[in-house]
Amino acid sequence: MSGEIVLGTLAPHPPHLVYAENPEQNEAYAEGGWETLRWGYQRLARKLKTIDYDAMVVFTPHWQTYIG
Repeated sequence: MSGEIVLGTLAPHPPHLVYAENPEQNEAYAEGGWETLRWGYQRLARKLKTIDYDAMVVFTPHWQTYIG
């Protein structure tokens, strides 16, 4: 039995999106951008609910975050 790739996605994980509560030094202060990323994750979640898959490999690059 051979498998097939049914979906590919790149899912960056800026730390501001994965903290339950942001420490003060990690609060996002950029204008724009965060909502677009959150919307992308919501769209990906909806897509994953419609696909039949046996395994998932997620590549989540972590960009550099400066504190202070």
